[in-house]
Amino acid sequence: MEQNKYISRKELLFFIAWSVYLIALVLDETMWAANNESFSKLLQLARYGAYGICLIGVLFDCFEQKRIILMGVLVLVTALSFLVCGNKTMLLYMLLFLGAYEISAKMVLRLSVIVQSFILFTVVIFSQIGLVEDHIFESADRIRHGLGFSWTTTGAVLFFYIAFAYVCVRNKKITYIELAVMELINFYFFKTTDSKMVFYLGTLGLVFWAMMKLFGFRFPVTRAFRHVVLFAPTVVAAFSVAIHKFYVAGNPFWDMADKFLNTRLRLGNAGIKTYGIHLFGQQIKWVGFKAGQENYDGYNYVDCSYLQILLEYGAVFLAVVILIYTLILYKAVKSENYIMVWCVLFILVFGITEPRLMNLSFNPFPVLLLCNYDWSKRHGKAEIS
Repeated sequence: MEQNKYISRKELLFFIAWSVYLIALVLDETMWAANNESFSKLLQLARYGAYGICLIGVLFDCFEQKRIILMGVLVLVTALSFLVCGNKTMLLYMLLFLGAYEISAKMVLRLSVIVQSFILFTVVIFSQIGLVEDHIFESADRIRHGLGFSWTTTGAVLFFYIAFAYVCVRNKKITYIELAVMELINFYFFKTTDSKMVFYLGTLGLVFWAMMKLFGFRFPVTRAFRHVVLFAPTVVAAFSVAIHKFYVAGNPFWDMADKFLNTRLRLGNAGIKTYGIHLFGQQIKWVGFKAGQENYDGYNYVDCSYLQILLEYGAVFLAVVILIYTLILYKAVKSENYIMVWCVLFILVFGITEPRLMNLSFNPFPVLLLCNYDWSKRHGKAEIS
């Protein structure tokens, strides 16, 4: 079958929308937006413009019946959660998922790496030459740099997802030099922001890929592994919720675990006791740390992705998120893209300590739900010459 060398109309629309969306999302995390409400509002308009472009692309497309049924279920559940919790973000995400239908997953990740990397390194460099504020977050035991962002871990966490998306794009062509450079950048963010968990897991991932390359990416894949890996989202989600639910203050084991996780267990357990668990969620105003808001007055933030989704959007929507990641893993396994499988597994584990599992500002992987997983070519219908 002859490969289409032109970009399709649908691809063009999605790539424009996705680029605008990522730029607006990442810039909204910076001190530029934190210090300028008008700029933040402009970025919000840009996001809605991106949703509109995706909608135009969706109207041009034709969907298989089974995909229509799947997306219908996802939209229905998300809409019900929106009606209860009042947060429309996840509902709007569905437009991006539909917009990415049958577009190359590799191209989506490549574009994400390019756009996010450009914004990230531009902001960090500008913060060091005075073009954007490098806010200093001080506490009794450490000094942390914002590097141009409104919270100190933002740059480090964003680079974590960039690194894993880059590994997916490069696949077996990744070199030791590239892995070493990424680890140096990872270490820089660690030293300037003191972001421990993201540094440890990022380093573990890069070492893992270096070892896999040493052994020629010969993954010990069995039929059992192909089936068991599909339960990973369910197992990780259940484990995450359980450790917060059963945390007991004053117990030596739990106190040690809570200290290692920087009080995340205590705060998550408090969230469960305060808000409870509901089928379709509830309205919660999360109060966390950011520039200008660096004390514990009213602090209620839950860092665990799975628990935050469960509390705000409800048990049914958490099941949808688990389904999304299960389908992504299924498609990666089916296409025998085991590098992507392992990247997704690392991201699932990272969700235990970071609330970015469904946050497209950082994590582009959920958008791959309906993408095409053929790493060798791009699929398109209408040509633009």
